Amino acid sequence: MENNITVLAVPSDTYDSFFKLQFIQLSIQQYQLKIIVSNSIEEVIVKWQK
Repeated sequence: MENNITVLAVPSDTYDSFFKLQFIQLSIQQYQLKIIVSNSIEEVIVKWQK
């Protein structure tokens, strides 16, 4: 049996404007979402939220 983990990758500007809203943060916690926040200009991972 395989255990798959789904990770949502979002640009840093989207994370800063949308994913920091309280109800979104509550949903992230409730559904235990894994998020990678990236800076697409510098091509680096800014945050890895487990």
